[in-house]
Amino acid sequence: MRCGLRFGLLGAPVLYGSDAPNGLAGDGIQPIGSIKVRTLLAALLLEPGRVVPVEALKDALWGGAPPVSAQASLHNHVARLRRLLDDPGRLRAVPPGYLLRVGPGELDVHVFQAHVERARAAHANQDWQRVLGECASALALWRGAPLTGLPPETVGYALTQRLAEARLLLLEWRYDAELSVGGPRLPSLIPELTALTAEHPLRESYHRQLMLTLHRTGRRAESLAVHRDLRNRLLDELGVEPGPAVRAAHVEVLRLPGGPVGPATPGGPVGPAGRRWPGLPAGRAGRRAPVGCARSGGEGDSADLEGRGEPANRERPGDPAGPGASPGPAGPGDPGLSARPADRERPGGPASPGDQEDPAAPGPLTVATGPEHRGDPEGPGSSRGLGSPAVTDHPRVPGDLAVPYVPAQPTSGSAPRPAPAPARRPGSESPRPDPAPEPTARSSSASPFPEPTPLPESESPLPGPGPHPAATPRSGSASPRSAPAPTARPASASQGSGPGHRPTVAPVPARVPRPAQLPPPPAHFTGRTAVADNLCRTLAPKPHARPDSTAAAPVVVIHGMPGVGKSALALHVAHTLRERFPDGQLHVDLHGSRTSDAPPLTAAQALTALLRDLGADSLRIPEHPDGAAALLRSLLAPTRTLMVLDDAEGAAQIRQLLPAGPGCAVIVTSRSPLTALDGADRFPLTPLTGGESAELLRTASGRDGLDAAHPLVELTGRLPLALRVVAARLAARRVLTPDALAAQLAATDSRLPHLEYDDLSVRRSLADAHDALRTSARETDRDAALALRRIGALDLPTYDVPLLARLTETDELRAGAALDRLVDVALLEETAYGHYAPHGLVRDYARELAATATDAAGGDTAVGQG
Repeated sequence: MRCGLRFGLLGAPVLYGSDAPNGLAGDGIQPIGSIKVRTLLAALLLEPGRVVPVEALKDALWGGAPPVSAQASLHNHVARLRRLLDDPGRLRAVPPGYLLRVGPGELDVHVFQAHVERARAAHANQDWQRVLGECASALALWRGAPLTGLPPETVGYALTQRLAEARLLLLEWRYDAELSVGGPRLPSLIPELTALTAEHPLRESYHRQLMLTLHRTGRRAESLAVHRDLRNRLLDELGVEPGPAVRAAHVEVLRLPGGPVGPATPGGPVGPAGRRWPGLPAGRAGRRAPVGCARSGGEGDSADLEGRGEPANRERPGDPAGPGASPGPAGPGDPGLSARPADRERPGGPASPGDQEDPAAPGPLTVATGPEHRGDPEGPGSSRGLGSPAVTDHPRVPGDLAVPYVPAQPTSGSAPRPAPAPARRPGSESPRPDPAPEPTARSSSASPFPEPTPLPESESPLPGPGPHPAATPRSGSASPRSAPAPTARPASASQGSGPGHRPTVAPVPARVPRPAQLPPPPAHFTGRTAVADNLCRTLAPKPHARPDSTAAAPVVVIHGMPGVGKSALALHVAHTLRERFPDGQLHVDLHGSRTSDAPPLTAAQALTALLRDLGADSLRIPEHPDGAAALLRSLLAPTRTLMVLDDAEGAAQIRQLLPAGPGCAVIVTSRSPLTALDGADRFPLTPLTGGESAELLRTASGRDGLDAAHPLVELTGRLPLALRVVAARLAARRVLTPDALAAQLAATDSRLPHLEYDDLSVRRSLADAHDALRTSARETDRDAALALRRIGALDLPTYDVPLLARLTETDELRAGAALDRLVDVALLEETAYGHYAPHGLVRDYARELAATATDAAGGDTAVGQG
C-alpha cells in the first residue's frame, strides 16, 4: 500500500482522506452516506482519467430507466461528490460528460494489480519469500467484493470478475510459497484451504494444496479423502479426471510418509520430517517445480532414477511388464510402495548392509505411463489390491459435455449411432471408470450443442445438417424422438486389449424431455380473428430460413389494459403454432403486475428458470445474467422453440431472455407496448366489439338470446375479463337472469363489486396496476398513481395536462409525464394530442380510490417524499 491512496473500489466505494495513515482503511476513510453518490463515484473510477458520458452515468444511477428529472439530480450528485473530494477540481465537466482525475497510486485497484504482477513474476521465478510479501500486500488492500453495496445494474461487472479471479490466484501463489518454504505455519493454512475448497469445489489447485498441507501435517487419511471427494465430483459433474498436478500430489500422499516439513535448505528439496527428496541432486533445489506438480513420465522421472545410479529404462527383478510397469504388491509395513530400494538389484551386485537406505526413506517417484499400468486411485484397501495410481500422459476421455437439451429431429433413414453407456468393470465394486487414453483424433461430429432442427420436408426444400445422434430414431422405434439405448463404446486398437485392459467408457448425456409448458388453451376464445392471423404470420418459421442465418428471432408484444385478454390471445396463438416449433414451447409468468403474493421476476430469476427447464444443471448456470443469457442463446440457437413471456413489467426484464436464432419465436404480453425493445412487432388490444362480446357471453354462460344490444355488453365495457365474470355468475345461478344482473350493475355508482367471482376480479386487476405505480421507486410512476386518484376525484369526460398539473400541484412537465405513464400502462387513452380519457371501468376504480381518504393521503405523502 502507498501513502497516496485516495480512492477505493476493493469493497464498497470509499474515499481516503489526505491524512489517512499509509492509506489504511480506518479513521482516514471519508464516509459516503448516499448510495447515489457512491454509485456515481464507482462509475467514474471505473474509467479513471477518462470522460464518462452523461448517459452512461444515468444508466449507472437509475438502471436504464432515468426519471424526467435525471439531469438535475445528476448535477446535485456531482456537486455532493465534489464537496467530499480533497480537491474539488479533480471532478470536472468535460463534454459529453464528467472526468475524475486519478493519479498514479491513488486507486486501490491499480495498486492491487501492480502487486499481482510482481507476485506473478516472483512465482514464475520461484522466489517464494517475495511471493509471500507481494501477496500479503495485495490481499491487505482487499476490503471485500469490489463494488459492494451498489445496485446490480451498476456497470463494472467485468472488472469485478477479473479482480475476484486475481485474488484467487494470489491465494494459490501464497499457498504454493507456504508449502515450498514449509515450517510451523502449515497447520494454520488448513482452515483457510478447507473454506476455499468448499467455496470453489471445482478449483483443483486449492484441493491439491489442501491435500499436501494435510499430508505434511500428519493427516494422511484426510488428505486421501480430499482427493477422493474431488475425483468423484469431477467425474459426476463433468466426466473428467483430476489434472496432472492433483494426480502428482496424490502420488506423494500415497508413497511418502506424512509428518512435519522443515524449511527449504540450500542442500536441496526436503520431504516429510525434513528429509531430502531422493534422486534430486542438491544443485536442482533452487529450480524445483512447485510442490505437487511433478511431471508425468518425462525427463524428471528419468533424472530421478539416474541420480540413484539406476537406468531409467532398466528392467528390474519382479517387474514382468518391463519398464514403466506398475509396482507389485507392497512389502510388509510399507503399503503403497512396490519394492524397497534395498531389495532391488543394483548395478554393482547384490545389496549390502552398507548400501541399504534408511527404511523410512521414501522410494523414487516413478510413475507408470500406460492404460495397462494403473494402480489404485483410492490408495490401499481398494478391491484391486495395493499399489499407487499411475500419473499418465493420457488424461481420461471426458466424452461429450453434458448437453441438457436435445432438439427433436425428423425421421432419418440413416442407421443410428450407438450411444456409449457406463460399463461395470469385472470384479470391481465401484462402477466408476478409470482414466482412459485420449484418442489421437476426435470425431468431427462431437459438439457441446445439439444440431439444428430443420423444418419438415414439406416446408423446407433446403438440405439441413444430419440429425443429432441423441435424436436419431432406432430402427423400428415407435417414436421419431426416442433415443437409442445406452451401449458400451467399442475399444479401439490404440487402447489395447488383454487382461490389463479396461474398456473406455464415456458418460451418456441425460436426455431431457422436450419442454411443452404451455398452459391449456383458453376456453371459449372469441373474436380477435384478424390480429390472431397477423400474429401467426409474423411468428411462423420461414420455410427457407437456415438456423445459421443472421436473421433475428421474431418477437411480438401483445399489450393493452388490464383484463383485455392479452394472455388468452397469446396462448391461443401459441397453441395454433405449436406444431411449427417441434423442439418445444417455453412459458414463463414474469409477474409484471406486481401482485402482493408474487413480485416480478428479475431477469436473473427468469434466466435461471428457463435454463433449468432446458435441463441445465443448477450448479453450472452462470451467476451473472450476462453469462446466463449467453448460455440460453447457445442452447436455443440451433432449435425451433416457441417462448411465451407473460405479464412483462418492462423491456429490461425480458431483453436478456430473447433467443438469437431465427428458428425461435417469442410472444410477450404486457400492459406497456415496450417501445424500448428493439425489433419487436407490437399488437395493441382494445375491448371486443359488441358482437364478439355477446358471443362470449353466450358461449361462456350457456344462455341463449344475448345479442350485441343487450345492456350487459356495454355495462361490462366489452372487457373480456368483465364479460367472463358476468358469464360465470350467470352459469352458476340459473335463476339469475341477464336482465336482473344488468339491473344490478346499472343501479350502483361502481360496477366493480358485481364484477368479482371466485378468482376472477376486475377490481384486483386494476388495483395491481395502480399499486405497482404507487410503490415504484420511480418518481414518474408515483406521480401517475396520484394522477389516477385525482382523475377519480374530478369526474370529467377528458383531462388535459394543465388541469392535471393543478390537481396534483405540480408543474406541467411533471403532470404530462405522469399522464404519459398512465397511457403507457393502458390505464388511460390519449383521445387527441394532450387530451386523455379512461376506460369506463378504470373510471369506476379511480372513483373508489378518490373516495378512500386514507389511500389518497398516503399516496400524496409518498409522492411528496419522492
